Amino acid sequence: MKKEIKDEKESEPGPSTSKQSSQSNGETGTEAVETKKPARKRARRRRHNPDAEEYMEVKSKANKLKEKFGKKKSEGSDAAYLKPKGNKVKTINCSSHDKYITRSEEFQINKIYQVDFRNDVTPTQWKCALCHGYSGRDDLGDLFGPYYVALNADSHWPNHLCKKPTKGHNFPVDIDVWFHGDCVLWAPGIHMKGAVLTDLNENLERFWKQPCAVCKKEGASIQIGTNKFAHFPCAKKQDYKMDWSLLSCRAN
Repeated sequence: MKKEIKDEKESEPGPSTSKQSSQSNGETGTEAVETKKPARKRARRRRHNPDAEEYMEVKSKANKLKEKFGKKKSEGSDAAYLKPKGNKVKTINCSSHDKYITRSEEFQINKIYQVDFRNDVTPTQWKCALCHGYSGRDDLGDLFGPYYVALNADSHWPNHLCKKPTKGHNFPVDIDVWFHGDCVLWAPGIHMKGAVLTDLNENLERFWKQPCAVCKKEGASIQIGTNKFAHFPCAKKQDYKMDWSLLSCRAN
């Protein structure tokens, strides 16, 4: 019985044998891994190129500008953007830019040229004090006003605007007058200063004494020859030579 147990112990593998086998297996495994491991590539050092660095810096700035002013904007964006064209860069405004400019201009004009309606003046017919035309005549557009002039008893009275008061009326009499834009623009001696037309009284009395060489009505302001005058629309219809830069006219 003791002999059998002894034989069994001798048949069991010892720890040294298993350790040696594991070491042998480990050595062969590492050898296999080492044979399969690829060789490392050496990283190439980039040479210092100042031109490339400057290019990247410029490109970075260009990208920032493109993000800020680029053409691709979200819908409803009011930002402007830059559009390069050759050696020049053009600023492109948004679609609502013109609307904002127009509104601001109208606001400033309405603020400066506030209409001053007076109740103590003699009302006149709503027609041009120079050409006798109504609002919207031909291509003259609307009438501008009211402006006010004071007339004395001995003044040349504009009967086409209103009737002269009787002798018992107190003078001077203030009346309101209206003009087409081009008619008063071409009238010599009258200039606009803010909301006021300068030297209106003196010049209007002079114009009302001058008959038009075309229609024979008074109020002619444009000189077309020696002692010959015409209304602006009459001179235009007669194809007189009109210099818009100097606001001068002469008959053909």
